[in-house]
Amino acid sequence: MVGNTNPLFPGRSLSGGAIDIAHFEHHAAVQFGPIVVPTGLPPLGRLGGVVRLGAAVSSAGYCWPTIYVPQRLSGKGHENLHKVIAMDCLANRGVLDYNYQYRNGYSPGSDTSAAWADCFIKQFASYYGRRIPRADVGLVFPGQTQLANLSVFTLLPELSLYDYLGWAQAMTELHVQWEAVPDDQISDQRLAKFKAVVLPTVTCLSDTTINQIAKYVQDGGRVIASGNVGTRYSSDRFLWHRPSDQTLMASLAKLAHNASSVSAAQTHPPIVRGDSPGKQFYIDIADGVRKDGKSSIQDALAQSLPATNRTVRTNADRLVGLFTYMDSDTQIAVDLVNYNIEPATDKVAPTKNITVTLQPPKGTRFSTGPVTVISPDHRTAAQQEDSVKPLTPWRYPPIELPATQRPDGTLHISVPPFRIYCRISAKVEGP
Repeated sequence: MVGNTNPLFPGRSLSGGAIDIAHFEHHAAVQFGPIVVPTGLPPLGRLGGVVRLGAAVSSAGYCWPTIYVPQRLSGKGHENLHKVIAMDCLANRGVLDYNYQYRNGYSPGSDTSAAWADCFIKQFASYYGRRIPRADVGLVFPGQTQLANLSVFTLLPELSLYDYLGWAQAMTELHVQWEAVPDDQISDQRLAKFKAVVLPTVTCLSDTTINQIAKYVQDGGRVIASGNVGTRYSSDRFLWHRPSDQTLMASLAKLAHNASSVSAAQTHPPIVRGDSPGKQFYIDIADGVRKDGKSSIQDALAQSLPATNRTVRTNADRLVGLFTYMDSDTQIAVDLVNYNIEPATDKVAPTKNITVTLQPPKGTRFSTGPVTVISPDHRTAAQQEDSVKPLTPWRYPPIELPATQRPDGTLHISVPPFRIYCRISAKVEGP
């Protein structure tokens, strides 16, 4: 069953468990309904905040987005923009739809770029269909809060939605591994997966959820409270204001005053507060670079998640996205997306050499030997010549890269330059 629902709109993120695959439309470059500030096109824009949320409400584990661009950036001559958008979706667990036009929005690219992306995805569908994010941070989506942000005429996105989208964009640029968690999907088991949890203006929380977050902190987790959090009840109590002694921060303050209740392993502040830096970062689109609020986000993450405790480290700049997954119990995958494109000219600047350092999952170690890389551009010369024939199958032979295992157990990989996208796979085994 496919649900045609945009997860950013009020109430839509609450559809988890009711649909197998979320199919939705999103205008990336212009105002979309009440969303006045668009997510943007590359090199500035990132689609993870939308696409990962769509995957989170889909029982299948991935979603089916239709991304619109202005007409001047669609069709022939803009195939590279299409490729970057398609791979941005794929890296965030979405399969980009194609060949749509609605009002002032158009699907990017042409049949040629659609074939480039779709043939690759079809060839490796089994890999992408079973992947599980390796995330250090849980980014809570304020679905209940959006209901409280409705006015008589429209949604007021500046109150919470922009904060969420800004955190999603910033963590992607900073290469922090995160996962979207709709507020109605919070549980003790879900929170236990993360080293830190970000609450971007999640104003409305149930009593049960507040108790779960408090337990998470008590067990050693870190919480980043961005903006006004936990000051209202959820919809089960009509989104009413909470008494001051029953807010989330009041509950967490009780833990802070009782040091014995916090894990002895807690060496960093369990609670970090910020004045909605995600919102500041998101709405600052001057000069094609979002800057406002970025230092506050970096500081909050540094306090809650030291670099030495992160799943992956890299020297890649902000124009390269890096996303880690478990393809199975024995294989880690890293998706890399190059956003360095000039949409007006459709020119892509290939990446420089990139280093990636991976931590193994707890209780495992990396297998010896090289890692493998696949890419839509890794086709043999003969197959490239025959690619004009629509029935000719395309094959993408994997390329092996040397990898160095370090004494601390991490795996160090040097990735050569690439144009749009590549996927690295490394095997792990028991201790």
